[in-house]
Amino acid sequence: MADNRQPAGVWLHAVTRDADPCGLDGLTGIGGCAVRTVQAGGLVAVVSSVDLAQFGEEPCAATSKT
Repeated sequence: MADNRQPAGVWLHAVTRDADPCGLDGLTGIGGCAVRTVQAGGLVAVVSSVDLAQFGEEPCAATSKT
């Protein structure tokens, strides 16, 4: 079976010291994916998955040149 999924990246929306993951329920990030938190070292990152074909290095670089 072929794997047709596009490579996924992670978009960082915010970094904070405190975030209630339940307070993010229903929120979507870049590209419409659900927002989630990642906790480490006393900080909380608010992130979402993105399609690298649309939001990877090359597409973002091309957009910033226009």
